[in-house]
Amino acid sequence: MHNTTRTLSAEMDAWKTRQMARMAALMPPPRPPRVPTVPGTSEPLPCVFSDAELDVIWPKLQNVTPRMMSFDARFLRTDRERLTPKGKALVHEIAHRYRRQMFGKASRTWHIADTVEAFQKWANRRIAENMSPLFIPLKREFFEAFERGKKTAEYRLYGPRWNERTCRVGRAVVLSFGYTHRRLCGEIVHFSISATPQLLPGWNACYGDTHRTAAVIGITVLRNPEVKHDE
Repeated sequence: MHNTTRTLSAEMDAWKTRQMARMAALMPPPRPPRVPTVPGTSEPLPCVFSDAELDVIWPKLQNVTPRMMSFDARFLRTDRERLTPKGKALVHEIAHRYRRQMFGKASRTWHIADTVEAFQKWANRRIAENMSPLFIPLKREFFEAFERGKKTAEYRLYGPRWNERTCRVGRAVVLSFGYTHRRLCGEIVHFSISATPQLLPGWNACYGDTHRTAAVIGITVLRNPEVKHDE
């Protein structure tokens, strides 16, 4: 009796294995989504997020709960360093599918452009929070205008020192009267670029009649400052 049971069990196991293999052969593997390409070429479109933004967004995206055995589930298990250009081109589309898990019910009606904008704002704020305060020395008249609340933006020559990467929204700033210890703490709330700096108040007095591009840094002064700048 023992031998018969063992034989039947082995035959049943073999039959199950054959059935599973047959079903697996009949079921097509999940097809990955079509990668968007540059028109007229086979090159994938560049990632809509910068590398710095992607470094912050990817761990957040890996915390969502995709459908088991789906392409998304396999894709989201990829390490950030192993993402290929094709993979990076898909990140914003996959992020859009899981926007409700990350941004709540209000995101249900978002278009993909809304999702990208929300992710970029969130990522840039996270990046800005980890940056040291931006030190901005000012002349007396401009410092006191910030102090009185009459001035809400600072203008600098756009370049390596003053750009969208160094002046991220959310980054803390230290406004200094020259290089003295009379200072104000604030936060960047807006950044834009002006191609007509001559029209900005006080620009010609500082930089002359130059046609270079200006960085416009919107700043909110914190009345109860907690941020300190270490020289």
